[in-house]
Amino acid sequence: MKYIKIIMICVLVTITLISGLLIIVKHIDKKEKEISFENTVTMEVENTIDILKNRNEFFAVKSCIIKYLSYMLQEDTELIYSVLDDNYIEQYNVKKEDVLQDIKKYEEPVFYSSKTYVMPDSISLYTYFVYGRVLDKITGKMEDFNIVVRLDKENDVFSILPYKYIEDNNYNIQIGNTITFKYNKIKDKKYNSFEFENITDEEMALLYTDEVKDNILYDAENFYNKLDEEYKNKRFNNIEEYMEYVDKHISKIYSAKMQKFQKYSYKGYNQYICIDQNENYYIINEIQPGQYTVILDTYTIDLPEYIEKYNKANDQQKTAYCINRFMRGSTR
Repeated sequence: MKYIKIIMICVLVTITLISGLLIIVKHIDKKEKEISFENTVTMEVENTIDILKNRNEFFAVKSCIIKYLSYMLQEDTELIYSVLDDNYIEQYNVKKEDVLQDIKKYEEPVFYSSKTYVMPDSISLYTYFVYGRVLDKITGKMEDFNIVVRLDKENDVFSILPYKYIEDNNYNIQIGNTITFKYNKIKDKKYNSFEFENITDEEMALLYTDEVKDNILYDAENFYNKLDEEYKNKRFNNIEEYMEYVDKHISKIYSAKMQKFQKYSYKGYNQYICIDQNENYYIINEIQPGQYTVILDTYTIDLPEYIEKYNKANDQQKTAYCINRFMRGSTR
């Protein structure tokens, strides 16, 4: 009898310890999630629109848009309906069987964001106004695609508001403005979950080089406007000369894969210097996540990194820099 009591006590102690450990693990997991959002959740919420500056949130929002586009691609009414925001469903009296009527059809869609605004609705719910373009890699067509994504950071679920909702309600999406939604709760509908990740500099550089490559291949004329203004004016006399440059290098651009990169942070922007397997440069000046300008060589205009190296070099090294720059420019 004595041994049975001892065993029972040991069992109870073990259960207590396990319960305690589970509580601690849950607490740590929640704490890590809060940290991974880089402290974007605070107890006091200013319900105003601002530009999105957090690249982890940028990727989370982008992943939700990609998931939504994949549901559209499948033309699955249940999946599409599961991610639609309740505000949209109520305003347009959307029925599950009707969701395919208003969606655009793509064969292989890829989404590129050019600017994203964020507005906190509550401590855990945030709304993102995303402006970008969708490329259909099968048809080669590129078109504007604006959308609203809402994230519940506490429960890791999201909802989608097609931009029609913003336009029909005449909402003015500008920094400092406020929008009030009737429903500020996102239900877990099984198919509307998302995962949050801490994004590295390398992942950011890879995203940008892939975007630049696709834009040059599929939407070269429009991409002309993404070039850094100083670089564009010095490198090309007009858009026709730029299009000749694209035609000349199209095969190298098509096969380009980023091999190495370097990131530099300057006042007001980050610069990613990316190099492919053919030693071609893709220099991305990132103003905000997804919002950037592009330079396609290191010799047309002076880059901060090379100015610094040049100023620190001795006379012999400076001569080598100048010769190298001249040689690269003469073979462009």
